[in-house]
Amino acid sequence: MNLLEIRNDVLKDIKSMTVFNHPMMRAVFSHKECVEELLSSLFDKPVHIKDSQVEYYISNLHGKESRLDILVESNEGEIIDIEVQKEKEGYTFKRLRLYFGGTDNHFIKSGTKYGEIPDSYMIYIYHKDYFERGLPMYRIKRVEMESQEEVDDGQEIYIVNGEYKDEKDSD
Repeated sequence: MNLLEIRNDVLKDIKSMTVFNHPMMRAVFSHKECVEELLSSLFDKPVHIKDSQVEYYISNLHGKESRLDILVESNEGEIIDIEVQKEKEGYTFKRLRLYFGGTDNHFIKSGTKYGEIPDSYMIYIYHKDYFERGLPMYRIKRVEMESQEEVDDGQEIYIVNGEYKDEKDSD
């Protein structure tokens, strides 16, 4: 195989990639502007980023370590974990629970008053429609079961439907 054939093979591979391919996810989300655009569209408001890191490791000397795909701190102090997932896992929500706990323990300093704990978001971008209901996104918050009233603990999960296509935008 000559150099031109190798180059064409590489270009073909790159053209077929999406953010669900790890190298493309790293390349796209290593740019602050791409992360801000994604978050602004999901939250339906401008989101400005103080810091963003791809593949952020949270060590735990007493338990399970976590590798977050993209960790973001907004200018408002919110902690946002973006996870990109191609395959459906049976333990998705327990994994997200572990990540919430890890980010809280990692970023909340000793002595912080409860009212000063920053809001935390988990964005789970799934390749398919996780709940198979045809919606572009699903928001998950805690509720008090008897009244279905939301409990504002400052945590929210967004499950993004990676196969959703808005028919209005197809022109």
